[in-house]
Amino acid sequence: MLNRLSVRLEAHSNELNRHRIYVVEIGRDLFGAHTVDVGFGRLGSWQKTQRFAFETPQDAARLAMSRLRRRATARKRIGCPYQLIDGQSKDHIDKNYSIDISMFRAASG
Repeated sequence: MLNRLSVRLEAHSNELNRHRIYVVEIGRDLFGAHTVDVGFGRLGSWQKTQRFAFETPQDAARLAMSRLRRRATARKRIGCPYQLIDGQSKDHIDKNYSIDISMFRAASG
């Protein structure tokens, strides 16, 4: 994937034995399609990955934001919140995709 925006979230609770990871990457493939890659699973094990392709960056951003909004409700669903571990863009691609990650608190440390 070229020119990607990457967001990595993690949720940890030792009491509940929950250690989860969620990664959303958006950008363009070699054929010019706007793609969204979503990876998730238990931290330290194999992750499941899904890839979606769209014709417009707005459609790609819409899917990415819907997935991230769902992660923002993790505290009431799984008992611990997701925290932002890494959110970076290459070549300022985030201007094309309008992704808002302000709903996640950055992990300390």
